[in-house]
Amino acid sequence: MVSEVFSPPFISSPKYILNTFQCVDPIHDNGLCLFAKVTGNDNELGYHWTNADCKIQVKINNEGYVAVVHDTFTMQDWMTPAHVNADESLNWFRAYWDGNSYPSPATGCGNCRDTVHPLSGTAACVCDASVVEEPVFSTEPASVEDIVSSLNIGAIKPAIADAGSYHTVVGSDFTVHFKGAGSTTHDADTIFELNHPYHGTKLFLKNVKSTVQLRGWTQPTQIFEAEDAEPGAGTNLPPLYMYAANTTRTDYTGSGYMDWEGSYFAYLNFTVNVQSEKTAKISFKYENSWGPTRPFSLSLNDAVVNDNMLLQPTGHWDFWAMTPSYTVTLQPGDNIIQIKDLSGQWGGPNVDHMLVEGISTSVDANAYSFRNAPHFMGLTQDYSSDGEGETNPRDAHYETDAVLDHYFQHRNTAPFICTRLIQRHGVSNPSPRYIKECAIAFRTGSYESAGVVFGSNKYGCLEATAAAVSLYPEATSPVLDRDPAFGAIREPWMRPIQLLRTLEYDYAPREKIVELWELSEDIGEEPSRFPSVFSFFLPEYRPDAGPAIAAGLVSPESMLVNMPRPLICRMVSGHLFVMVFPIVTMTATLTPSDLAAIPAMETAWTMEASSEARSTCPSSRPTVPRPAW
Repeated sequence: MVSEVFSPPFISSPKYILNTFQCVDPIHDNGLCLFAKVTGNDNELGYHWTNADCKIQVKINNEGYVAVVHDTFTMQDWMTPAHVNADESLNWFRAYWDGNSYPSPATGCGNCRDTVHPLSGTAACVCDASVVEEPVFSTEPASVEDIVSSLNIGAIKPAIADAGSYHTVVGSDFTVHFKGAGSTTHDADTIFELNHPYHGTKLFLKNVKSTVQLRGWTQPTQIFEAEDAEPGAGTNLPPLYMYAANTTRTDYTGSGYMDWEGSYFAYLNFTVNVQSEKTAKISFKYENSWGPTRPFSLSLNDAVVNDNMLLQPTGHWDFWAMTPSYTVTLQPGDNIIQIKDLSGQWGGPNVDHMLVEGISTSVDANAYSFRNAPHFMGLTQDYSSDGEGETNPRDAHYETDAVLDHYFQHRNTAPFICTRLIQRHGVSNPSPRYIKECAIAFRTGSYESAGVVFGSNKYGCLEATAAAVSLYPEATSPVLDRDPAFGAIREPWMRPIQLLRTLEYDYAPREKIVELWELSEDIGEEPSRFPSVFSFFLPEYRPDAGPAIAAGLVSPESMLVNMPRPLICRMVSGHLFVMVFPIVTMTATLTPSDLAAIPAMETAWTMEASSEARSTCPSSRPTVPRPAW
């Protein structure tokens, strides 16, 4: 999918990967800002700068579909929207994997993290992601086809840039715009201007390929609850275990948290066991209301990692924050990680858990990558009318237009539309050449028959398409009437219409309308009363009996005939009712001989049913008064 307006990649390096402040909800992410006090309602705090970790990750299911999720932290769990939450998101889209290879729960997530959706039970892998952008062509492309098949990201029109920004070289089939005055270097900023060889749309394509590469971790992410750690007293009491029965706090993980109130110089010892040496990052979830800032020490196996780990104010109780991450090397076996209060003051923070994360690595997961698809809509939603966030109606219109253009300009669109139109105009099994000629008319916007040219010479012209459907020799040659596979079965609704035409029906005096309504249950079909969006029958339907199976032919209208015997009987009776009762009572132009022929016609219709059907449908005829002949 390409556009004249620049479409940023689905995971954009400058927008999502490098700018870590952009990958969270900007209205409800106040949990990322360590502040002493902020007045106002929670949803009015707006943007805050923070140094907390935040990165883009990719979630992959067993079918290779991916969801873009955010690895971030908020003070309260509900602040991370579900559509970017690694554990909750089911916002899948298709990815074009290089080599059709990807990590999945079924084959093992490698060094990526596995997760299971809490409601649906959908298993997935969650991997770190990085974006690599590189130029596609380093020399002049051989053809327009090479450009269209290799480039997928649109660019701005060079004409709107400042004078001298681009050096333009006009070729016979396409134009190249080099970035920089006098430049002739094919780099990632080069823009190709061309008309698409299939549908003729003017395109501006950027000479760049954007690829998402997956990365795993040296250590799976784990949470070690504070209430499971070993508490130790300093000069007074050890940290106090707080749980649901003795606290009003919320949004903690596990069964509770540890409270340092009244615990001078107290500590917690966390035990982490690994099978081999691992490099990991550790951080701690805590709350400290309005402060003051509390200094802690951090040590690993009695070796000091940081002697001034600051637990800053979080602004309010129940507003949780994370400390900065500290990189440590875990040794095989048990590792004791200790945090200790250094303030010696009575009031203290609450600690919920320790987070152990692996260091991003290229092992295993780096073999997986996919094309970074363009998109318009941001992932950060608006939650109020003040416009904060990254979604807006303009981008929604751009996204919708791009999708519609993609469908409309797809190479399958013309033959698909032509096949359906031809089927609805009386040929259930058009020949490949018939479909091809119609598709060419749709694509070129022109069709000639008997020296007359139809169409506007524009892609998608329905005048040319309709002319090809109606005037192509396969639609007009009487010779094909001898072919039993040619044509189509008349659908139920057209049978009474054909009868009216055969009898040269005309309106009776003061009667300007024929009320043929509520016929679905009688003949199986009624105008404007589709049973579903797929109409009355499927275009690819094949009867389950008869010569059409061996010949591989479709017969869409037969779907209304291939039904249980009681419904067939009802259809036959319905047709008799339509033919006999309404026509006689509403027609003034039929002659006496025409009227005399109607009973015989009814008898003929009844005899068309099989003897088995007649024997099982004695009561299926309509119970209406017989008109006077």
